[in-house]
Amino acid sequence: MHDWQTKALENALFRYEIGDSVSTPMAEILKGNIAIHTICPNCKEFVEAKIWIEDLKLTNRATYKRESNGSSQK
Repeated sequence: MHDWQTKALENALFRYEIGDSVSTPMAEILKGNIAIHTICPNCKEFVEAKIWIEDLKLTNRATYKRESNGSSQK
């Protein structure tokens, strides 16, 4: 499992796991997505993605764009 980071949630140092309830300082997130980012362990490039939230819980579904061909991955 690879670690991702986000600035979208209240505590930047807290570690969230799949299935955890997530919230921001202003609201709980019932359904939608938040921006996440990491450094690829293989190529050392910065990677941005969106991770999906359903029923207030973090899912294992993420979407990102590959810079080389512009395709979206899930």
